[in-house]
Amino acid sequence: MYELLKSSSALIIDVRGNVGGNTGAGMYILQHLANEPFLGSAWAISTYVPPIYSAGREGRWHEASIIQPIGSKDIYSKPVVVLTDAGTFSAAEDFCVAFRNMKRGKLIGTTTGGSTGNPLEISLPGDVHAMICTKKDRYPDGTIFVGVGIIPDIEVKETVDSFLQEKDLVLEKAVQLLK
Repeated sequence: MYELLKSSSALIIDVRGNVGGNTGAGMYILQHLANEPFLGSAWAISTYVPPIYSAGREGRWHEASIIQPIGSKDIYSKPVVVLTDAGTFSAAEDFCVAFRNMKRGKLIGTTTGGSTGNPLEISLPGDVHAMICTKKDRYPDGTIFVGVGIIPDIEVKETVDSFLQEKDLVLEKAVQLLK
């Protein structure tokens, strides 16, 4: 499969509507696009320890991981873009942060959902369920994206007309950019 991919002239990775999953799987994909090490996101999980909490501090921040290029395979070096939208969350946002840190291509679409990872699901009366983000993530430079989202390099919004005509303006922009 990778051999087929390497014969392409460019790559479009679509993470629109991807609510997350396994960050490691996304990093494995990105390792095949990298010629040099790159950074993932930094993260913290809040812990309630009264002396820490009363001092106004949160959980300990874990520095951004350094992701190494894949060692045993040829690197995919052709142009790459990633498509995003408001339905992009969690591990898919980790993917977007690492892709941006690689400086390999553009993020195209709309701002991501801004809620990354480790949700705590709670049941409420009336058979209602809620999910609460239990992990804070940020770019290696400290920029928080939880509650904000990851802003694309090129913003493209779908319209009512494009929806009715079944046109994918985000994909069309990606193809145009890669030509």
